[in-house]
Amino acid sequence: MSAQELFDIVDDQNRLTGQVVDRRTAHQQGHRHRVAHIYVFRDREGAREVLVHQRSKFKDHSPNTWDPRFGGHIASGHEPLETAVREMQEEVGLAVSLNALIAGPVVRWDEPTNNEYQYLFAYRADTLDERTLTFDDGEVQAVKWMRIDQVVEAVDAEPNNWTCRGMFGKEIRVIRDWLKTL
Repeated sequence: MSAQELFDIVDDQNRLTGQVVDRRTAHQQGHRHRVAHIYVFRDREGAREVLVHQRSKFKDHSPNTWDPRFGGHIASGHEPLETAVREMQEEVGLAVSLNALIAGPVVRWDEPTNNEYQYLFAYRADTLDERTLTFDDGEVQAVKWMRIDQVVEAVDAEPNNWTCRGMFGKEIRVIRDWLKTL
C-alpha cells in the first residue's frame, strides 16, 4: 500500500468517470472507487469455513481487527480479477490462478468517506494448510479458519473486533448465503 496509489473514480452506477485520484484524496473526499475482495473457503465436517485474518497493527484503517476477506483497491487501469490474484499473493503468499477464482456479486458500499464498488470473489481451498501462508507485505499478522456462521455471530456480538462495522453486519449475511451456494 502506498499513499501514491491511484484509483479510477466511478459514478453511482459503477461507470468510469475518467477521473483518477490518489488514495488519500479518494478517501478524504468520498470519491467512489473499486476494490476486489476474496473469500477463501473450505468444507470441514459438513460446515463451510472461511479463512479470516487479523489485520496488521500498522494499517491506517481498522488495525488489529479481524477480516473475513482478503483483497484491496483496484489501481487505475487495472481489472478486478487481476487485482484479486495479486492481492492474494501479496497478502498471504498464495499463488492463485485466474480461473481458480469464482466471481460473485458486485456490492455497493456507502460510508461517509469510503464509497466503493466491491468486486467479490471466492476461492475454494479445501487442501490449504494455513501454516504455509506468509505475511511478507505486512498487511496481515495472523489467520485462522472459522465457520461462516460463527463469523456472522462474531460480527454481531463483537463488531469492534472486525474490520467493517455498521453495515457489514448486513453484508456478511449476504456473503454467507452466497458462499453456501458454491
